[in-house]
Amino acid sequence: MSTIRVWIVSTTILSVLALIAVTSITTGPSADDAIVAIRVAQREVFEAKRLYQESAPSVLKNPEATLKLASEALQEKRYEEAILAARQASRLVRKLGGVDSLGAFGKFTPHCSSLSLAS
Repeated sequence: MSTIRVWIVSTTILSVLALIAVTSITTGPSADDAIVAIRVAQREVFEAKRLYQESAPSVLKNPEATLKLASEALQEKRYEEAILAARQASRLVRKLGGVDSLGAFGKFTPHCSSLSLAS
């Protein structure tokens, strides 16, 4: 009798975990995903400001505006749009530094790439 109970309990637990996994996969991006993307973009924009603030502050207008759109989308719970806008802001910053198609950076190295180079 106790063996049957163990099977029933373990089958129930596995079913619930599978349901949770399927639900989380099919619901799309979460607020956490959007926050991470925005934080990465904010860091890259911040580092670009240090480099370009005196020489060419106007080149940062597009990345900053795109980052603002990402933050607004996050506040309105449009997570996928927030992620896409944050990634676009990162791309705009990387263009300032001359990123080629292989990802080699010119004079600007975003924070996340310097971490990967250090390890």
